[in-house]
Amino acid sequence: MATATKKGKPSTASQALAFVKQQIDAGSTWSEVNNATYGPQGQFTTLFPTPADRSRFAGTEEFKQINQLLSDLLKQERGDTAASGKLLLRLPVSLHAALIEESDREKTSINQLVVAKLSAQLSALYE
Repeated sequence: MATATKKGKPSTASQALAFVKQQIDAGSTWSEVNNATYGPQGQFTTLFPTPADRSRFAGTEEFKQINQLLSDLLKQERGDTAASGKLLLRLPVSLHAALIEESDREKTSINQLVVAKLSAQLSALYE
């Protein structure tokens, strides 16, 4: 049941939950919903502008429901598989350029180069 304020207006927690449900119903991806909700200019910062507001919201049933909805959406997108073999990575332009240059020198793809570098680092951790 939605929580209401004294004047009958839905509470900010209810507004946040309604916003997330609306985004999901519109077919938004997990990333889109998460960013629209918790991103720097998202509903979370608009509805709960102070640390005290955010702390109170974190104790609500609506907060739990939002987290469950986001979790379910992510599982649905991943097909219930945590590791798909695909990774979208954002990195500084300078690092990207350096990887392109090194992959050209090594005559390999950036993907193969990054996999080799990550594998080497992870192997070193477990030796």
